[in-house]
Amino acid sequence: MDRLAPEIICNIISRLYDEGEPLSPDNRIAPLAVLCRQWQPLVEAQTFRRLRLDETFRFPIIGSPLTPLRLSYIRKLVYIFPPGNFDMSIPTPFDKRPKTDFTSMILQILFYQLAKIPLIQEPLLNLELVTPVFGDFLRGCPRDLDVGFTLPDLPELPMAMFYIASKMPRLREFSGVLTTTTSSIYQRIELAESLSMLPTSIHNFGLKYHQRHLPDGLLTMQDGEDILTRELRRFSQREGLKDFAFHGCVEPSIFWPPASDASDPRHWPTLKSFLLGMYDVQGLTCLRANEPLSNAEDKEHWDRVYAHGGLMNEFYQAAAKCSACMPKAEYNSIDFNDDWGTSLAFCTVDPDDPCLTLIGKTDIEIEDETVREWRKAAEARNLVFKVRLGNDDDEQYQAIDAFKPGEVVEKEKMREDEVEESDGDESSDGGPEQEAIRQRILEQTEARAIVAANFYPFLPFNPLGG
Repeated sequence: MDRLAPEIICNIISRLYDEGEPLSPDNRIAPLAVLCRQWQPLVEAQTFRRLRLDETFRFPIIGSPLTPLRLSYIRKLVYIFPPGNFDMSIPTPFDKRPKTDFTSMILQILFYQLAKIPLIQEPLLNLELVTPVFGDFLRGCPRDLDVGFTLPDLPELPMAMFYIASKMPRLREFSGVLTTTTSSIYQRIELAESLSMLPTSIHNFGLKYHQRHLPDGLLTMQDGEDILTRELRRFSQREGLKDFAFHGCVEPSIFWPPASDASDPRHWPTLKSFLLGMYDVQGLTCLRANEPLSNAEDKEHWDRVYAHGGLMNEFYQAAAKCSACMPKAEYNSIDFNDDWGTSLAFCTVDPDDPCLTLIGKTDIEIEDETVREWRKAAEARNLVFKVRLGNDDDEQYQAIDAFKPGEVVEKEKMREDEVEESDGDESSDGGPEQEAIRQRILEQTEARAIVAANFYPFLPFNPLGG
């Protein structure tokens, strides 16, 4: 066995393991590491690729098996915090809250192990930290169930991940999922104020924040604007940030500052993609119309309550202004996640494809101001303003009247162009410029797939397309 070439050994291991995970429960290759010295580093490079720490950290403490060499193999580290170890003193900021001895020990050991990982030029470690939400243990139970706990005892600290991430100055990607079924005001304020804690090294940012069954409303207003909406917008304008995705309830000003705030910057210097997935858009519409939130829960009222002409156009106009001020814009989108799949996508990567795609009800109302703003956005990116309305099997959209003749690309014409392009690809590769376009489209598709996997894990389809 010790005479086998390393390539053969690696091939054997690859048939049993993939990205640190056994392809079958019976494929445990750790014992192979003791066959001989030649096998050990090759086997450990796979078995330590994905590391899951138990809640007591017995694994890294007993025997100290995590040597610097083994730590250098790790590409994904998973740790689930045990429930009941955080103090929920609201509204004290997380870094000011008293921590139990056990919690402090967890954080110290975790970062001690991370500090031992050898430094390389670019970060390669995917760190997954999970804080249990008390509501998850009661899924399927009545909302008014008396569980015998008071609020400060519940292990719900959504800002803990921001505090931990703030200690990572080389962090490249942040993806967080927060869920709350308790008070929204303090958590929404703290979430907004905690965004500034995240390191400026972040290139890709994704956050899902859903508020459910909350008696104190969806938004938290400060100086005439929802505080979380404002801080998310300012975060998206960071120098160095490339991809920004948020799924939750916000105002249209997440894309563009309100007219009353003339001092706020209106420039996104490095951002390439801005993805927004709305949550509880019906509730937001009721809030703006001063209607009871109960209307948002009744789907029979959705067609009346959901202001297709009003709220939707506000978001679309703000997104257009934002896109015009993104010199590196490649893909921006808004998805309202309603029954009609109302969404907008703006893509600048392929000049042969319509830059704007609008999907929704066939009687969707597009205001003239919305069209004018998107014409400006296309002009700012040196694009011919072309629009795709609906999917291929949709009926004719009434919104076609809002555009000039020739701006809306007919579906039959698009299909013919796709066939011609496909035929042309067989005889020519399109040159380096087309290859670069295809590569960036592939990158955007992969990025959207990651967002969909994190933000829409329970849906049978990908709401972002691709």
